This record gives sequence, C-alpha cells and structure tokens, in this order.
Amino acid sequence: MLSVVCRCLGIAALATGLALLVFPDPVARVVRQPMENVLLTTVDMDRHAAAVSTACGGAAAELAHERLPEEHAFRTFLTAMDWSGPGERDLTLTAAEWAALRQQVTPDPGATPTFCARVGARLLRFKTEALRSTADRLAVQVRFLGEAPPAGSAKAQPLDAEVLQPFPAIREQLAAGAAALEGVDNWVGQEMTTLDGAAWRRFAATAGLAPDAPFTFDRRVYHATLVAGAVGEQVVPAQGLGSGRYVAAAILAVVGLALMLWLYRPGRGIPVVPRGVAALWDVLFLAAALPVGYGAIAAALSGWWGYQPVLAPVMHFVGVAGMAVGIPVMAIVLTLLTAQRLEVTAAGVATAGAGVRRRLAWDELTGLEFEEHRLATVKAGVPVPRKLQRVLVLKGRTASLIVQEPPTAAGKARVVDALAAAAPEAWRDRIRSVGAGW
Repeated sequence: MLSVVCRCLGIAALATGLALLVFPDPVARVVRQPMENVLLTTVDMDRHAAAVSTACGGAAAELAHERLPEEHAFRTFLTAMDWSGPGERDLTLTAAEWAALRQQVTPDPGATPTFCARVGARLLRFKTEALRSTADRLAVQVRFLGEAPPAGSAKAQPLDAEVLQPFPAIREQLAAGAAALEGVDNWVGQEMTTLDGAAWRRFAATAGLAPDAPFTFDRRVYHATLVAGAVGEQVVPAQGLGSGRYVAAAILAVVGLALMLWLYRPGRGIPVVPRGVAALWDVLFLAAALPVGYGAIAAALSGWWGYQPVLAPVMHFVGVAGMAVGIPVMAIVLTLLTAQRLEVTAAGVATAGAGVRRRLAWDELTGLEFEEHRLATVKAGVPVPRKLQRVLVLKGRTASLIVQEPPTAAGKARVVDALAAAAPEAWRDRIRSVGAGW
C-alpha cells in the first residue's frame, strides 16, 4: 500500500512541477470584495432659491425639532403625517407650543406669524392665526414646499468640465440627474446609480474632493453617498507567477524524485519486473500525467486564487479528474504489475509485493501450471476478452503461489533458473520443462 501512495504522490508532484515550469502567466484576476454603490443627489439651487423667495420672502432658517419637548404636538405631527408630496397640512398648537416652535427660528417676539424653516430634509412654511373659540390655541397651516437641499449645497465647490473628461460614465450620470429635474416641481432628485464606488473614488481624488463632498457642475449641485452593497466580483490585473513558480517547481520535483527513488530501493529477492522496465513504464506514466498536471494548475489558479482561466473548462476537468481518479488508478495498476519480488531458498519460495507476502515450502509443492489473466474489452459493441498476462502458479497442498509474468524473455529465464537452482532434485527438470513454455 505504501508503494501505491509513493508512486501516486511522486508522479503527481513531478507532473505538476514540470507543467508549472511552462505554464503561462495569468493576465487578469477576479477578486471578490464588497461593492460600493453610488447614491447620487442632484439639486437645482436656482429653483430652490426662487421657491424660497416666493413662498417665504427670504431665507429659510434651521428648525431643530429634536430640541422641542417630547410632548410637543409638532413632534407627533412630523412622524404621523404623510410627507410623500407637497401641499398643506393642518396643525393645532397651544400658544406656548407655538412660542417654543417660533423660538427655534428667531427669538424676535414681534416676528410675523409666517415663516419658513428647514426641518430635517423637508422645507416647510408655517402660517398661523388664533382660533375664534379660544385665544390660547392656534391653527397652523404647514405647507410642504419640497425636499430641502442637503447640508453644504450652498457652499459646493465648482467643478470644471475638464476634470470629467476621463470619466464619461460619471458625466453621463450627472447629465441624467439634471435631466430628471426638468419638468417637475421638485428641485431635489435622488437616484441609486449603477456607478462603481471605486470609480467614483478615483474621480473624487482627481477632482481634489472627498468622495462625499458636494460640488457644482453646469448650474447643478451634486452630492454622492457611497453605500455598501453585496459582495461582487471585480477583474483586476494579475501579477505574474514570477520566481515563485520555479521555487514551487523545484520543491515538487525534489519531493517527486525522492518518492519515486524510494520505489527502486534495493530489496531482497529477484524483481519479477526489471528496474529498467519498471522505470520505463513510470516515465510513460509521467508523460501521460503531464496534461493532468497542467490542467490541475489551471483549475487551482482559477478556483482557489481567482485567476481568469487560461485553458478551456475541459482541461480543468482533466486536471481535477486526473488527480482524483486517473493517477491513483494507474499507480495501483503499475504497482501491482511491478512491485512483486521473488525470494527463492532451499526451504521454499516466497513472493512479496504491494504489501502482500506469501510463502510456499518445497515439500508443500504439488505441481506447476500457467494461468492466463484476461481483461474484458469491447470491439464493435461485442465484449472480447484480451490477454493481460500469463502467470506461473506453484500449487501447494493448502495454498498456491502466483508468480507474475516478467515482461521480457530474459526476466522469465532468470525466474525459471532461480527456481530450478534452489528446488529439490525431483522438481528441477519439471520446472525447466514448464518454464521453457513461458
């Protein structure tokens, strides 16, 4: 069993090492990493300024509603009301609540009962009058004018068209955002774009901006928010295998040669298959395994390290299937055919190979005969047995000993001569006469 493992691992290591020496450098690599999506907000500040001037008569102040008491009616109003579209909403406040609300915008007690304020992302206009039934309660008309521009819009940095020339996809997306505001009442538009976050970062670095900094282009203000998306695949240039391939090939070659040389270590008895013949078979085995090693490298680089395939998928299959099935099966077959050694002494005959050792004493021998081992093959759809080898069977009283057929005539003669030289006198002529027909 150890011989099978050594031959399997040795051939696999040598085939992979040799294939690695001539394997081409990959040109691209697919990496899996979290993708960033670009949420683009477009603001028409001219339209916003005109709307504020018309509806409010001036600028809109910031209203920090979170500073109002928890029980303030306006806080409940903000969360309960539907803000999906512009229009007026009615709110009833006490005089104290109105004063607290007004105090957030301006401390002037004589201010007009109409004012505008930014409340979070909304631009609201407030107009109040006392209810006729009681002067302590006020009817407030809250008009939703539209989405308030994001913070920093008024101070956005201007951007030259030259900066956008290397980024045509971003320029097209900016134009699409500006076009989406044409013909609508709102001055703020927002869209989750198909732009790549990495490309946007490169653009921002070229423009000298932070990735989320607002900028002005073609009379529009743009804000980008990078949103983490799902894990995706990205193709990047691949570094060559470099000197690492030669180091790995050398290690594999040393390991493979060490394992194969262990198979040819000196041992007791006569090798049924001469070392030269066994070595020739292993060389042919190695030549057949080279495409397997080549395909295994391609499959490993593509499957484990994400390099773009340089071979067709069928070669990946050849590499994986060859390493998992082909090389182990061939290693078993070759080991069974080449591992047997014959030990002949005056006491009897013993065979050893592939982890199995059998003995037969001369006084137990009852006869000799040949036995043909055949392999089932198919020709023209018809099963046809094919001769695999003709083995010599030494029959005993309780057990038999099988000597595999040497591949050469000289090998057969060596086995027969060794048996005849050590056998009792009564069996020598019989062994020579039977051996002559092998």
